[in-house]
Parts: sequence; C-alpha cells; structure tokens
Amino acid sequence: LSSGPSATPHRRASHGRRRGLNENYARELMELHTLGVDAGYTQKDVTGLLATIVEWNPLTYLLTAPRSLVLEGNLGDPDEKKRQTAVDNHLRWLEWAKFLGCHSIRVNAATGDQGTPAEQGRRAADGLRKLAEFAKPHDIGVIVENHGGYSSDGAWLVGVMKEVDLPNCGTLPDFGNFFVDREKGVEYDKYKGVEELMPYAKAVSAKSHVFDAEGNES
Repeated sequence: LSSGPSATPHRRASHGRRRGLNENYARELMELHTLGVDAGYTQKDVTGLLATIVEWNPLTYLLTAPRSLVLEGNLGDPDEKKRQTAVDNHLRWLEWAKFLGCHSIRVNAATGDQGTPAEQGRRAADGLRKLAEFAKPHDIGVIVENHGGYSSDGAWLVGVMKEVDLPNCGTLPDFGNFFVDREKGVEYDKYKGVEELMPYAKAVSAKSHVFDAEGNES
C-alpha cells in the first residue's frame, strides 16, 4: 500500500528511493467495482492491473477516477505538509505529460489566501520550485496561469517566477482572466499583465469575445 495520500499514484520518496505508482486505484477497482472484497486475488494481481492500466493509457486513470482524486491541493498552501502533498499529487501529471508528448503541465499558484502578498508569494514559489525540480530531468515545463487572486496580479506572479528562478517554470498568460477579485470587480490591467507575464510565457490562453463591424475586438 502507498504511504502517501490516495490522491496521488506515487509513493512518497524515502531515503532517496524513486517514487512508485500508488496501488489504491487498482485495488479499489477490484474490491469496489468488479470482483469484490476477499475475492481471492493477490497482491500480484493488484500491481499487474495497475501496470496494465497505466501502460494502456494513463488517461484512463484520470478520466475514471473519482473527482476527489483530481483536487491536487494548493502548491502555496500555508501548511508545509499540505504544500508538499500538493507537490506530490501533481507528479502524476508530469508522467502523463511525458507519455502524451506534452511540453508542460499547467498549474495554479493557489495559496489559500492566507498571509501577506509577499508571504503567499514565497509559499507559491516553494511549491512550484519543488515541482519544477522534479520535472526538469523529464524535460517537462511547469506553467502557471493567472487564475484569480494574487495570481491575476501580473507583478505578483512575476515576483514568484523570479523567486523560483528555474528555466522550466514559466507562465501561461490568460488574456481574459486578470480578475484579482471577481466578486468585487477588481481587475488588474490586462494589457499590463500580459506584457509583464510574456517574458516568462511558455504558452498563452488567448480569448476574444466581442467584435465590431470591422472585426476588431471591442
């Protein structure tokens, strides 16, 4: 059994050992959805099923897993253990990105909205750095989208990128998502934000919604 949380298909690394796949998904598939408890299957059957699932198509794990397994946690969580768990929970995305031939995974710089902007920035940088360090040998980027809160503050997110200071960690500027507080209508200048984030961009999310008679965005 995995000593890590059930939300990740990896064991936590201990004593420098490589992370391995979490068996919980395969075990629950056999116990709860197919054969049933005490149906006579062995540990070898469990690990064999998981290996087959991942080898056949890792997206099967993602698409058939309960929604709770997709909530990976905040990379900038104020609780250090929860922050590390969030990093661990994102590792499967790196494996899937590698399998699918993607150049990056897209993540959020969520912090739980606790602490000063500087404190939240340091925590986000800590989680992102750990994830990017794991991703680097696999030639996978970790890119952050401005997605509400301080992450939609271009200057704040640039500060996080500078603190991470790794070439495979960058931004994914979303042209239409610079609301720092959507409920209160607080929006960062989107043109300024895009200009600030583009030097760190490895992809963009371009959005246009309303056009005038000449085809110009209005």
